[in-house]
Amino acid sequence: MTVRADGTHQAFNRNVFSRRSFITQASCFGAFYALAKTIPLPALAETVGQDSRVSSSPLVDKGFASVRKVGDGLYATISDPSKGTTTYCNGGFLVGKDAALLIEGYSTVAGASFQMDALRSVSKVPVKGALDTHYHYDHSMGNAFYGASGVPLWAHASAAQRIVSRSLPDSFSWPTPACWRYPIIRSTPRSCP
Repeated sequence: MTVRADGTHQAFNRNVFSRRSFITQASCFGAFYALAKTIPLPALAETVGQDSRVSSSPLVDKGFASVRKVGDGLYATISDPSKGTTTYCNGGFLVGKDAALLIEGYSTVAGASFQMDALRSVSKVPVKGALDTHYHYDHSMGNAFYGASGVPLWAHASAAQRIVSRSLPDSFSWPTPACWRYPIIRSTPRSCP
């Protein structure tokens, strides 16, 4: 709800892409980003390593994330965004005697690949699925890696629709020049007219 200069109220429709909606949403993001910069991420990451339930030494540590054993067949991928946003959110994987489950797609394909490599360093059992806990970009943008690797994606029934609807307003449509209608991967390069 916004208040106009004359004192009347106007409902804010987040699906309308306008200068006002852009400024409002960008301002909220800016405020969140400024607040997030005050969080002592290295100190928080250090406290996780001191938790008695978590292995004191990481199985894998790439700086931007480390993988630690939490229990029998349970591994946590703990991200450190102060060292890179390859994984950004936390996740992990479960390994049983017959199958494994990956948890989170992360913010990049490289993050999902990191998770798969960590799982493969522990076990060679088949991966039965990759679970997105919710639709936010930092949990789902790396899903393309799992799809390309033949790993089924699991999520709430509305997750795919929410990923799309929360990213772009309903009234937005991508421009589609004729050359965009063809597959991006070609044997010979083609340029747009």
